[in-house]
Amino acid sequence: MPAAIPSRIWHSICYEQLAYDPSPLLQDISAPTLILRGEEDVIATEEHQAKMKDGIVGAEFISLPGHGHNLHWEDPEKVAGLIWTFLERS
Repeated sequence: MPAAIPSRIWHSICYEQLAYDPSPLLQDISAPTLILRGEEDVIATEEHQAKMKDGIVGAEFISLPGHGHNLHWEDPEKVAGLIWTFLERS
């Protein structure tokens, strides 16, 4: 019988993820950075993504209309093409 994780543990994990603010670390990223966001994403909001773009020097931001949080599953060819193009330029 597989072990079940109690709901209190899941609650704790979710709370910790929401409470964590990685923005002070963004200034340390020096690699070329592509930020992709689905415009319908309710997990990583536009505000979150803007913070990332503003915090990473030279970051490129692309927002895809009609896509949610898992845009790599929703439109894998489009996402792969965007990543490929970004890598060719970097």
